[in-house]
Amino acid sequence: MTLPIDTNVTFIKNSVISSIAVIDSYSVNDGASFGDIAELSITRDGITRAATSADLTNLKFFVPDLEAGADATIEYSIVVN
Repeated sequence: MTLPIDTNVTFIKNSVISSIAVIDSYSVNDGASFGDIAELSITRDGITRAATSADLTNLKFFVPDLEAGADATIEYSIVVN
């Protein structure tokens, strides 16, 4: 499951809570590639730096197969800019 992060909000790092085991990954390039936030970098004006939560453009959750009718929740927090 891939979700965009609106430019008017900032994702809160380490805020993902789930009722099932999920693997979350992040993008800083509108979903062209994903990785752990600690491994992402961003280049602006020729300068490369570690990505921060404010740089994130998309979230991706790898959700395990669920049985028909099963319930699961995935929550995360944001701050309105």
